[in-house]
Amino acid sequence: MLIETLIICTLTTVSPYYDCSENWTIYLYDNIPWEHCAEYGTRSCAKWHPKRIYISINQPEWYDKCGNTTLWHELNHLKYLDGIYCH
Repeated sequence: MLIETLIICTLTTVSPYYDCSENWTIYLYDNIPWEHCAEYGTRSCAKWHPKRIYISINQPEWYDKCGNTTLWHELNHLKYLDGIYCH
């Protein structure tokens, strides 16, 4: 079930590290959002058009190979427009 929807400024790689002329949407669920992420076979996912993240707040603590938590991992997919970032 969807718990909350957050709108944030786009993260960038250059100062000031955000751009509010474009927004990203983060959908927070109390369960794994399989209906949005099943095609990837993952517990959370980022999508490009429009830029959004689907994530469960009830996941076990997980870190990617770069040391990022699940949320930062998904944010970096959007930030770098890289579908295999730190996999």
